[in-house]
Amino acid sequence: MTDLDRYYSILELSPNATKDDIKKAYRTLAKKWHPDNFIDNLREQNLATEKFININEAYNILIQENQHLSSENNSQEIKINREKDTSIYQYRLGVLAAENEEWEEAIFYFTHAIKINENFAEAYFYRGSILEKQGFNLRAEADFNKFNQLKGKINHNNSAKVADTRREYPFYSKFRSNPTPKTRSNRVIYQKSSSKKHFKYIFLFGFITILLIPFISNFYHNFKFLQWFHKYAEESLKEKELSSKMQETFNDYGGNLKSIETAQYFCQFLQENYPISKDFSSIKQQLTENETKYLRFISDNASLVGEFFTNGDIPPNTPHGIEAISWGITFASVKVYCPEYKPLFFIRS
Repeated sequence: MTDLDRYYSILELSPNATKDDIKKAYRTLAKKWHPDNFIDNLREQNLATEKFININEAYNILIQENQHLSSENNSQEIKINREKDTSIYQYRLGVLAAENEEWEEAIFYFTHAIKINENFAEAYFYRGSILEKQGFNLRAEADFNKFNQLKGKINHNNSAKVADTRREYPFYSKFRSNPTPKTRSNRVIYQKSSSKKHFKYIFLFGFITILLIPFISNFYHNFKFLQWFHKYAEESLKEKELSSKMQETFNDYGGNLKSIETAQYFCQFLQENYPISKDFSSIKQQLTENETKYLRFISDNASLVGEFFTNGDIPPNTPHGIEAISWGITFASVKVYCPEYKPLFFIRS
């Protein structure tokens, strides 16, 4: 029996099971063997825990295998484009984190972008810039060399002659405290540009920046939303050891991109159902004066957000973390995307 056959056997499925079959079997078995169902019998709880772990492992492996085969059979290009979009998204989060001088987060996002797309030259460049700023010169030099290789700047058989292209990127100066000194060794000496060319690049950069302002603003809001989301989601967990389980559930339903989409959709829902008017003031007053109504209002909205996030496809056993995820999205979306509703959601703060 192969490993895949064993995983199918764990989920009580045949090898030709579809993705929906795998999800359905997982939900049924996870509900049946959840350790919380055996809290009165330690021996049975230990057995259930082992089965529950195996069920989760089988589910994750088979879902990945199913997606891989589907991609190969239907369109490899779809998979490549999706990975490319995801890597660009992680890269842009890294740039935003670096602009806010949150260096560790920036390195995390750039590294994640590289894991998804190992040929992402710009991600190597910016990660190297931050590593150099932090004093990790050897690691930084490796990233710069990789960047130059991908850009066709150097020859793989002549790595000593590395073209120093760092100043091609205007954001590079933000990552460094001192400029690289000129030298007459095997490093390339920077050439001074004429003032005319200098102003030409300044004008071009300014023009492009103006065009990108809406995009940059939207991306910045997405970044701040994710920061608030993780903060509120963690705070709503009753036990810290549930954090990893919540993360698994979060990734299974779509991760960061799905949470951003859900948050923006929730704000549209608020604008349609709670327009800023006299009624709005009335609702605020009722919630302020009656704590029970306030908690019910928040709970109902968080439950609705949970349905938005999962498309209403929450299994009967409710995966770990759905509640934390929905509360996190609820408060973070109001904090970032529709702050005009803060009086309804933060009246107790």
